[in-house]
Amino acid sequence: MEQLPNEIISLIFEFLPLPGAKSFRQTCKALSQIGEDAVFANFEFQLYPRLDRLRAFSEMSKCLRIAKRLKSVSYESGILPESQDYRLWEVNEKSRCEAAFSERHASKYILRDLYHKLRHDLDARLTPDLPQKYEMYKWWLEEQAKLMAEPKRASELASILRRVPWVEEIKLLMVEPEIHLEDLEQDPNRYACCVPSGIDPRDRIRSRRTYTIKHFCCLVRALRILQNETPSIAVKRVKALLPREILASEALLPDLDNADRVQGARIHSDFIAVIAPLTAMDLDFVTFPHSDWLERNGTNIYTRGRDLGSLRLMNMLNMSRDLQELSLSFPEARRSEFSFALFDATNLDRFPRSWVPRLRSFTLRNFMCNWDDIAGFVPEMTSLKTLVLIDGHLETGSLIWMLRLCQKRLELDHFSIEGSWSVPEDDGGWHSWNSSSYISCLDYEGPYPASKGLRHRIEQYVVQGGQCPLPIWGRDENARSIWDRLGDGSMHYHPMTNAPYLNDPSYNQYVGTVPQNVP
Repeated sequence: MEQLPNEIISLIFEFLPLPGAKSFRQTCKALSQIGEDAVFANFEFQLYPRLDRLRAFSEMSKCLRIAKRLKSVSYESGILPESQDYRLWEVNEKSRCEAAFSERHASKYILRDLYHKLRHDLDARLTPDLPQKYEMYKWWLEEQAKLMAEPKRASELASILRRVPWVEEIKLLMVEPEIHLEDLEQDPNRYACCVPSGIDPRDRIRSRRTYTIKHFCCLVRALRILQNETPSIAVKRVKALLPREILASEALLPDLDNADRVQGARIHSDFIAVIAPLTAMDLDFVTFPHSDWLERNGTNIYTRGRDLGSLRLMNMLNMSRDLQELSLSFPEARRSEFSFALFDATNLDRFPRSWVPRLRSFTLRNFMCNWDDIAGFVPEMTSLKTLVLIDGHLETGSLIWMLRLCQKRLELDHFSIEGSWSVPEDDGGWHSWNSSSYISCLDYEGPYPASKGLRHRIEQYVVQGGQCPLPIWGRDENARSIWDRLGDGSMHYHPMTNAPYLNDPSYNQYVGTVPQNVP
């Protein structure tokens, strides 16, 4: 190795997987310096709600040689499900170890002996005191989450981020915490604690949710502090997988003291201030996992029958100044409310969608709308170049109407339609898949097209123009049979033959009529 030039060694690093590159780099100081580019390329620091990770983040930021390669900071917080007891964890951990073993050893001839050795080693590692360690570790994680939820963590995070002003992306992700066997095998004194007995499970579950919201609020508050001190902050992208309740945090947490209530009321203004200078956002809203212990306690997160989260989201988007790339994914249980807030054109004269004309890239997932909504929304995207629509539900209007509208009113460089679409106007639905997601389709028999399929022709039509591959039902009596004939593995029509409304005479009179505003 000493005789090889540095360029050859750097090339070796590029062909190694990341774990192997890390081990190879630790061989000596010379390899450590040569392998930095490969190991820390697109470096992202993952921050968890634990004090040791916060200290590691602080120490890393002081090492300029490594910190200068930092591109993204990810803050991952979440809630362990109530069903995650030791027995379920043990089954999942065995499955994880076996999956990792299968990835490392693909040979059929040595698999059996190595597999028996793996099972023997796993049984030896699952000692009788492991259930107690598991419960202690879970309680230790909750105590760490409580400490990381303190308001002073915002200023600590701000001081750390101040040392890495070149960070371009911040991620806030609600991810279920993972406990691995290696975590329990480390020094028990690190997480040893006395798990108190007699705690009301409702209080414990409510506290977990409160801490999760506070963790994200602390990071947002830290970014707000940085903006006040350094207006030219480099963060231009935010990716968030958040509980929708965070937008109604002061209503969700009715038992907070006065200081926390003030913090909850302030978080929305902080969100608006942080979002305002961003150029790209990826927002995916989910809901907290269902709890059998928590009952409805009268908390009011609605106003006048609408979800405060959806209203505040639209308010934040309207406050953005430079937003050009936006990805929105609505929670399944609340997609109608979020979609209504997005497409609502009732008060556009008083509250215009000022962020829409500036968008150059827009991705929308898991939404629902009617034809009038989409016909009024699409023409507002005057600067749009990339449009991706995933998993939609058209309450009125045909999918072909929407495709023709996008082709006539937008000048796109890229268009993509994906997922499962429910379209009552077409008496069925549409499925659009790529080569990797096609295996999840169970209602179409046939291979995925090796060359340009129906999906490719439709996307090409929206971008380049020409004749639409699919005829409009109402202008062509044989439209449905043509849809069936043209379908393939990339995109196909799925009729709803058993829908009860198909026998309704009033419905049959309406279907097939094409409004005047269809191109």
